[in-house]
Amino acid sequence: MARFVATTAPGHRARFVEGLGLSLGGAVFGTPAAAGATYAPALRLSYGGRRSFCLRLSVVGPGSVGDAPVHDGASLLGTAHLHQELALLELVRAFRPDARLQPFATLGAGLHQLRVTGTGGSPIFPDRRGHNLSAVFSGGVGLALRLGNRAALLLEASLLAGRPTEITVAGLRAARVGPLTLVGGAGLMTGF
Repeated sequence: MARFVATTAPGHRARFVEGLGLSLGGAVFGTPAAAGATYAPALRLSYGGRRSFCLRLSVVGPGSVGDAPVHDGASLLGTAHLHQELALLELVRAFRPDARLQPFATLGAGLHQLRVTGTGGSPIFPDRRGHNLSAVFSGGVGLALRLGNRAALLLEASLLAGRPTEITVAGLRAARVGPLTLVGGAGLMTGF
């Protein structure tokens, strides 16, 4: 008579991407030719099977404002106030099953929204508003620190590629967002 002993407990997850997952955290947008870093909350919903892949929906924003002032000598012509939001559908692949630290890679596509409010420095330059919604592709890497069978701390960085947007104040360039934007993030993920 043969006896079989289970090597793992029922419900054990070898990878953090298994099952339904919800992640709450924050993200930072960094664009080299824009108004500095801006910060936003991030919500991510994922679902994966027992393999190393999962699908993830990421929504980032609304968040902080990046300011890009434009001067003519010592005179302020105006300031562009930038808000960024992002929605991505991603494929996530996790590596190193059953390890406490699990690296992962992401590949996705989605929409990047840039909202701009311009404030004139004088009555000659009126206040203006505008927005741009563009398609983006993303690729990234990250590291998951497993805190248990159903929880993990995620740190990740992604590079967005999309159409660049020029922001001008009084005919002078205030900022440029794209074609590449770096997005860093951290969050706490729980599985169901």
